[in-house]
Amino acid sequence: GTLAFLFAPQLSKRLLAENDRLRLPRFLDDDDSLETTRRTLNDKIAQLNTAIDEVSAQLEDSDSALRADHLTDTSKEKSAA
Repeated sequence: GTLAFLFAPQLSKRLLAENDRLRLPRFLDDDDSLETTRRTLNDKIAQLNTAIDEVSAQLEDSDSALRADHLTDTSKEKSAA
């Protein structure tokens, strides 16, 4: 999807003749806007990846703590028996 969005203006320029009625919106036709959009999307993807990594680390820590608690409870039960 992202690649189609980024390359659609170039593809449309090649597929459509100059005299066709269909015109691209100006913001999609401008190479500077395309580059700005690409940078913005890359920044947002990087932010999402960072957030995913942080949540993943938190879940791993939580999972490790739960396992440690379970092992402690299991060893207490065995020593009580």
